[in-house]
Amino acid sequence: MALDRCDDGIAVLYSASSNHVSTLTAGFPSYGDTLKAVPGLLEESGFQFRVISYRQLEQGELNSGRFRLLIMPYCQAASREEVEQIRQFVRDGGTVIADLRPAVADQHGKPYDSGQLDDLFGVKQNTVTPSPVKSRVAFDRKVGTFGRKLAATMLDGSIELAGGSAFANGSGTPAVIVNDFGKGAAILLNFSLANYGQMEGQ
Repeated sequence: MALDRCDDGIAVLYSASSNHVSTLTAGFPSYGDTLKAVPGLLEESGFQFRVISYRQLEQGELNSGRFRLLIMPYCQAASREEVEQIRQFVRDGGTVIADLRPAVADQHGKPYDSGQLDDLFGVKQNTVTPSPVKSRVAFDRKVGTFGRKLAATMLDGSIELAGGSAFANGSGTPAVIVNDFGKGAAILLNFSLANYGQMEGQ
């Protein structure tokens, strides 16, 4: 008997190109450490998920009707095909959550002139020269089990708001940005999730 894993409509994107780009981005935790942290975060929150590859994303898996949430762990690199699939997903009512520097480079690691999902997240990113900042993240109010502050983590201090609303900050840098797009929503966590274990209970 074949069993189909329950995924609660949540997709986690695996990006091989982003793994490469992270080795060229100084000052931030590695792609691998970030990717490993996400399953623990989701499972401890009671959610099941499915990992999809960049190739599956390009081929339309995200927009197959089975997903309601996409998580992009440190996905700095994305092809134009991936970008369009993500934009369509959110336009049609899905939600996307990303952390540091989403879609600032193409699938070969070449920086775009501007972040290809910046308007979706309501921000402006420096695609060439990020500004790593270590800081605690302070929320305007308690969020889930985290309380109002997270343990110190890395943020990109170069990010600017461009239509999105900031719900938290770290040393004056927007840290949680929420933006409506089409029928859906985009949430940018402008901080690394790699040290999630240290964040618990903070």
